[in-house]
Amino acid sequence: VINNLECILVNMTVPHKEITVIVPEGTGALKSLEMRVNDFDSNVISFSYMAPQVQFVTRAETNGTIPITIYGDNFGNKTDLIRIEIDSRPCENVKILQSHSSISCVPPAGTGFNLFLKISVDGVMFSERIFSYNAPNIRTIYSTGTQGGLSLIFGSNFGPNSA
Repeated sequence: VINNLECILVNMTVPHKEITVIVPEGTGALKSLEMRVNDFDSNVISFSYMAPQVQFVTRAETNGTIPITIYGDNFGNKTDLIRIEIDSRPCENVKILQSHSSISCVPPAGTGFNLFLKISVDGVMFSERIFSYNAPNIRTIYSTGTQGGLSLIFGSNFGPNSA
């Protein structure tokens, strides 16, 4: 039993010492695990589900208005248990696209490459420098005279502040 949810016995792999069970779907750390054999309860130990793992993250526009998608494992299936941060700033509007394996959120406006992506699922954490905003993209520049001077450049992903 894990947090009052029944496990299904699959096989006794080593008599008196080892069994294989199907663990119920879940997330989190420090869940209580206990066993009952012929109405006799075992001691209680802690059990933790595996931490979230990220395999791929889409890049973000610097304006922070378009959702990113995160692909991986162990995200669970309850949005209210998932917290996502990019360089310690919250990623908003978290959605589950496919239970346990893909999620999305709207990142904060910003710029940068290899920023920290942190994902907490029911208190179990993933944190790595794997998030990047899209690079600047120049579309047009209005030329100036041969003497130099101000010129206007149009494009995208220049970031919120002038550099």
